[in-house]
Amino acid sequence: MENNSINDLGITKGQWTVEVIRDGKDGPVVISRQTVPNTILNVGKKQIFRMASSLSTKAFKYMKLGTSSAAIVSTQTNAQAVLASSLKLVDTYTMSGRTFQLIFSYHTGSTGLSATLKEMAIWNTATSAGGSAFSRALLTSPIPKTKSDKVKLTYTARLT
Repeated sequence: MENNSINDLGITKGQWTVEVIRDGKDGPVVISRQTVPNTILNVGKKQIFRMASSLSTKAFKYMKLGTSSAAIVSTQTNAQAVLASSLKLVDTYTMSGRTFQLIFSYHTGSTGLSATLKEMAIWNTATSAGGSAFSRALLTSPIPKTKSDKVKLTYTARLT
């Protein structure tokens, strides 16, 4: 039987791990960790096909953070309430077998990422014009970050 649905590709699963890291007397300490699922957005699925067919070279290597806790629906195209200073180029990206991983870090002094942070989106351009969001995820609770803490966001997806 032929697969006719993009969901049959197995790219609908992925998760974020959000860690708040604080300097302790013996080195860095993870003071908070949340793991949350994501939703692959329709525009992200379309962009995967565009990349696979050489119609686009825009890779998913940016992240935007937001303050909206609105429910995720697959027709969304971005984080719903983007924090202006949150656009971040990926620090590390890897592909091992069928597992893809992106790591983003916000270092000490990053503002606006504490109780206001509620959503994350992976993006393929530094600006919204002409770009596509791959996925969106919501935190289950605000992160307890102070200005002296670091935040590490890891996105992991596996093709099944």
